[in-house]
Amino acid sequence: MFNEGFASVQRNGKRGFINEQFVEVIECQYDEGYDFNEGLANVKLNNKWGFINKKGEVIIPFIYDDADRFRDGEAQVIKDDETFLITMSGKRLDTPVTTDYLYQLE
Repeated sequence: MFNEGFASVQRNGKRGFINEQFVEVIECQYDEGYDFNEGLANVKLNNKWGFINKKGEVIIPFIYDDADRFRDGEAQVIKDDETFLITMSGKRLDTPVTTDYLYQLE
């Protein structure tokens, strides 16, 4: 299923992304990956989560133990058993995490 013009695909046990013309535009190199949301996709590499843009560039480094998609410019992440929110530039927010943000994490 396509989201923001891309779909996550799996080849040889690795995840990447195709465009709506079914052309692989981001190489299948990630251990896990979810659809783009607000221009970024959360992907896992070497057991850590980070975020890439639609060009496949790493925007937020692979430093998180788990990461949810962006919503309203914020994403919930877990690092060292601590759950918090980050901005689309990777800046940590002091906003308390509420149950509204509890998606796939845990």
